[in-house]
Amino acid sequence: MAKKSVANSVANKFSLILHGEIGTIVEAMIHPSVLTGFYQGADGTKILLFDNIEVPNVDKATLYGENVVQTNFHGDFASVGDPWYIVAKTKKRGYTVGVVRDGSVVVFSAVDESQFVEYVKDEIMPLVLRRR
Repeated sequence: MAKKSVANSVANKFSLILHGEIGTIVEAMIHPSVLTGFYQGADGTKILLFDNIEVPNVDKATLYGENVVQTNFHGDFASVGDPWYIVAKTKKRGYTVGVVRDGSVVVFSAVDESQFVEYVKDEIMPLVLRRR
């Protein structure tokens, strides 16, 4: 679903669901604390990128591994920065997904368009709508 026209089509579907008209979805945002809750509830977080790190001379940090949440480094960076991209395996569906703080989603598992839309509607849209 990488083509922009398909992405726009999906955005318009969600626009209809949420607002009853096309074109109302322009930009999404998942609050860092909400994204943290999402990846901490996953079956395993393989990639975690932080920004806004409050450490001199460090702007961003990336953790890669089988489950980076179980490392000391995770706690170190989570306490001084904000997650902005994660790759994790979901508990409910078992999908491996990448989620960006701006609401962009990549499903690395084999799914068709309807499964993707269903996943985003059920699992990601509530994150975007939740304030904290």
